[in-house]
Amino acid sequence: MRRKQRGVIGLDLSITAPAGCFIPPGWRLGVWEDLTMWRMDPAVPASDDFEALYERLDSITRGVVRFVVQHAPSLVRIENYAFSKRSSSVTKLAELGGAVRVALFNHSYVAVPVPVSQARKLLLGKLPQKDAKHEVQRVLYAHGATFKDDNETDAFCVSNFALSETGAPCMMLHE
Repeated sequence: MRRKQRGVIGLDLSITAPAGCFIPPGWRLGVWEDLTMWRMDPAVPASDDFEALYERLDSITRGVVRFVVQHAPSLVRIENYAFSKRSSSVTKLAELGGAVRVALFNHSYVAVPVPVSQARKLLLGKLPQKDAKHEVQRVLYAHGATFKDDNETDAFCVSNFALSETGAPCMMLHE
């Protein structure tokens, strides 16, 4: 028996501006107002204020869970960690990712990581070697998208990838 599609959610779990994108079932590709975006701007505590750091992780986690539970999607996908050699927030990202995954699991959602490069490639096909994030944003804006920042753009890319996993039509802007 085939399950009814309930939409998909993609998440970008940035510790400074996490974002999510819900694509409803039957999304009319390119009708941006049909999407539901979620974004937070949590306060950034001092690095030695552990209580405030944990409060921020908890606040983001609760915000993500509310967003997901509110929309009850068929799939939840999370942008996989993209650590650079110069990244100083590896531990904080891993802590946030773990907290969110466990909290979603406690609400019966298994949040599967997706490499954002794979999600961007699905959307655009060939990607430039440098500044792929900005190229995706440029192309989406040229097609009428109004995402507030690159975190919302990445959340959309991840949710679009999730949509492709369901077998539903997804956005592809290959040139």
